[in-house]
Amino acid sequence: MSQTKDFLFELGTEELPPKNLLKLSQALQTEIENGLNQARLSFQDIKAYATPRRLAIKILALAVGQQDSVQERKGPALKAAFDAQGQPTKAAQAFAQSCGMTLAELDRLQTDKGAWLIARQTVVGRPTTSLMPDIIRVALAKLPIAKRMRWGAHDHEFVRPVHWLVLLFGSEVIDTNILGLTAGRETYGHRFHAPEAIALQTPGDYPEVLRSQGRVIAEFAERTKAIEHHARAEAEAVGCVAHIEADLLDEVAALTEWPVAVIGRFDTDFLALPKEVLISTMQGNQKYFPVLNSKGELAPCFITFSNLDSKNPEVIRQGNERVISPRLSDARFFWQQDRKQPLAERARPWIALFSRKPWAPWPIKPEELNAWPDFSPTPGGLTGQRPCAPRDWRKLIWLPRWYWNFPTCKALWGGITPWLMASRNRWLTLWNSSTGRSNPAPKSPPARLLRCWLWPTSWTPCAVFSPPG
Repeated sequence: MSQTKDFLFELGTEELPPKNLLKLSQALQTEIENGLNQARLSFQDIKAYATPRRLAIKILALAVGQQDSVQERKGPALKAAFDAQGQPTKAAQAFAQSCGMTLAELDRLQTDKGAWLIARQTVVGRPTTSLMPDIIRVALAKLPIAKRMRWGAHDHEFVRPVHWLVLLFGSEVIDTNILGLTAGRETYGHRFHAPEAIALQTPGDYPEVLRSQGRVIAEFAERTKAIEHHARAEAEAVGCVAHIEADLLDEVAALTEWPVAVIGRFDTDFLALPKEVLISTMQGNQKYFPVLNSKGELAPCFITFSNLDSKNPEVIRQGNERVISPRLSDARFFWQQDRKQPLAERARPWIALFSRKPWAPWPIKPEELNAWPDFSPTPGGLTGQRPCAPRDWRKLIWLPRWYWNFPTCKALWGGITPWLMASRNRWLTLWNSSTGRSNPAPKSPPARLLRCWLWPTSWTPCAVFSPPG
């Protein structure tokens, strides 16, 4: 049985892009695992760690070196290797010389198709300490980084500037240089709670030492579970339920190393806005978790996560409440402004623009404007003489100004919220009438909405606005 040791690689960086952190960590694990397999280095398990300021890989029971292997090299056939007198030909001598062997050391391979000279050589396996630096360099070079950056006075490139490098094999430091950094055993914890260097003795100490001495939860999945648990607990404390989406949960985990939940409130007057707008602002702009009451309605609360355990959390709460108010005020401004002007009037400048080349022909004719009622959304329903057909809304979907500021709220202007459609049955009737019997509608209402106006077309406005088919 071969000897094994645990291995640890950690690269300390500036704050990594939060939306790509998990992807970078998974890609790093995959590339290093591929490098180990190609190098014929056996291991028991491999685990990735990722925080905003580090990427790390821990390998359990990694072999101390490659196993010795026997390489076979096939030479000329015996008929060509020896003449009629049994003397070696130039072909046989050249083959032995190229293998660094004598003719006496060559073996003979007998098959159904004939006999050949063959050279069998034992290749001594290389130690792991000499293989791992190159494996890591190759893995870092293959990471899916859209745009690499350089820093300082050297030519090294990475997604963010790097600051420290840990490379431990057992209790031994692998002496190498990667991205301009010399490997060592010192890591760093939380930027504010534990700014001093922390010496690691073995790879097995890594996650626990970071937690106890560095105030850092190194494992991404563990940090995600902690954030979800604390968010739900804070919401339950006020008799509500946290609205948690997986994408935002991962992004918050990628923004914090020591997440601490803080619950805040906003003015109840903002609840007059559509729920989708408020949720879009809290999730997209502020990275807050919205809170729902027992009826499933949006409560005037939000949950945010600080990246430190503050001695005065009230200051953090007040700061976040002060920030969210202008964001929601902007949303209310766009919503109120768009409701002041009928959509038919708002469409006129677009017609004037896109009736010219290269966007012509515009699918909405000027004379059609007179037939369109005012479909401005109101809490009680739609204003106007007739319901808005999906084709009309797909033509007008880009016209509201607040739509451009809240693109995730497309469904609100698509036709399934109470402001745009009074009943589900009416919507199904309009859908069937606009698509035809030969083109059955999808089963779920969201799918019907997306199929109505998100046609797979090219990027040009003419193609987007024109009817399908």
